[in-house]
Amino acid sequence: KKWRRPFVAAAVSFCLASVLCGVFIAVSIRNREGLEQATMEQVILEKSLKVNEVISELIYKTQALSALVVQNDGEVQDFEKVAAAVVDDPAILNVLIAPGGVVTEAYPDEGNEGLIGFYFFSQKAGNLEARTAVDMGEMVFSGPFAGTQGRMILSGRLPVWRIRADGEKDFWGIVAVTLKYPEALKGAGLEALQMQG
Repeated sequence: KKWRRPFVAAAVSFCLASVLCGVFIAVSIRNREGLEQATMEQVILEKSLKVNEVISELIYKTQALSALVVQNDGEVQDFEKVAAAVVDDPAILNVLIAPGGVVTEAYPDEGNEGLIGFYFFSQKAGNLEARTAVDMGEMVFSGPFAGTQGRMILSGRLPVWRIRADGEKDFWGIVAVTLKYPEALKGAGLEALQMQG
């Protein structure tokens, strides 16, 4: 009996120490996983904000085209000159002007000839975004989806209104920008996510 007591005490101590070590290891693993998850959530939030910033910068180039239309009371003058200044990033596929929803101008000309006459409110690709933009009265961004040019794109549609002499708004049409995907996201630094596993 004398030799059993120390053996039992040692066995109980060993079991208790094993359980405590197991609990400590489990808590450590859970804390590490929580820290890793919090770190990834922070990285994803930062990258999401950066993607938004990069895309917004490209999409809102349509504001210059809208100003061109409003300033000239609906007449499109010097489109080529203004569009050439707007299309200053290789991620921009084209910019379009569509009075009444019908594309009359596309820049650059090359590769976009087939877009002239495209009606944004038809039952084709892009009509939902155009209708939503008009209904909401603001820029609508969509994509990525396969465009008529045969590649993946992102698009922005901005409705334009003229102000009549009586102060009422009169729908003029749409200005649009089309971005190449995934090239448009290049400035967002998403490769950092891959490097972090």
